[in-house]
Amino acid sequence: MVQPDPEFLPQGEDDAVHERSTPEARQAESTGRMRYVLAAGIILVLVAFALIWFGVA
Repeated sequence: MVQPDPEFLPQGEDDAVHERSTPEARQAESTGRMRYVLAAGIILVLVAFALIWFGVA
């Protein structure tokens, strides 16, 4: 296997394997989805307030 040149590696990283524990891996996987859930929830609340404010509902 060809080793990458050190000058092309991102700063602070080497070719060592970075292992995560099971909870850390699960948390890292679900963090991206939580952003979308939070954004959708905020949008729905704002739409509900707008409907109530303008008396549509």
